[in-house]
Amino acid sequence: NETELASNKIQELQEHIYVIEQENYVIKKDRVILTKDRDALKKERDAFKIDRDDIKKDRDAIKKDRDAIKKDSDAFKEICRDQVECPDCLEVPTSGPVHVCPNGHLVCSTCKGASCPTCRTRMLSGKSLLAVTVMENIEHECQHEDCEELLPLEEYKLHLKLCPHRHVRCPAPQELCGKDLPLSKVYDHIVSECQGSSNEKKKHVPNDEFPVK
Repeated sequence: NETELASNKIQELQEHIYVIEQENYVIKKDRVILTKDRDALKKERDAFKIDRDDIKKDRDAIKKDRDAIKKDSDAFKEICRDQVECPDCLEVPTSGPVHVCPNGHLVCSTCKGASCPTCRTRMLSGKSLLAVTVMENIEHECQHEDCEELLPLEEYKLHLKLCPHRHVRCPAPQELCGKDLPLSKVYDHIVSECQGSSNEKKKHVPNDEFPVK
C-alpha cells in the first residue's frame, strides 16, 4: 500500500509538473507574441513620429512660402497704391474716373484742374482704365484717425459707415458742446470734458457708471 501510495503521489507530481510546464510554455509563447507586438508598436510609433516630423516640416515650409507670398503681395499692393495715389491730395481714389495727363501722371477727379499737378502739362480728357482696375483690386486704408483697417474697395465703402472711429457729433445739446470727434472717444469725452454732460455737474459724485444717474 505504501508503495502504491508513493507511486500515486509521484504520478500526481509528474502530472502537476507537466501542467506547470505547459503553462510555462504558453506564458513563453505569449511573451514572444507580446514582444513582437511591442516591437511592431514601437516601429509604428517611430514611423508615426517620422511622419509627424515630416508633416511639421511640410507645414512650416508651406507657412514660410505663404508668408513670403503674402509679403510679396503686400509689397506689390503697396507699389500699386503708391502709383495710383493722387499727387495733389495724396489719397488713393476710391471711385473713377482717374484722369491722366499726356505724360502719364494720374490725378483723381476731385483734384483735376487745368494742369497736371506733377508736370504742369495741360490736362486733356485722358482717363486711365488701368488705374481704375488697380483701384478696384487693392486694399484701401480707412481714412478715420486711429483706424488701421485695410479692406477691399467694396468692404471699405461699407466699413466707412460702420467704423468705430468714424466722426460723430457729441450727443449733448449743440449750444453746450456740439464737438465733432471719433465715435470711439465719445464716452471718454462725455465723462471727462463735455460741458453738456450731467457728469460735468456731478464731478464730485463718485460713480463709474455711464451715464451718471
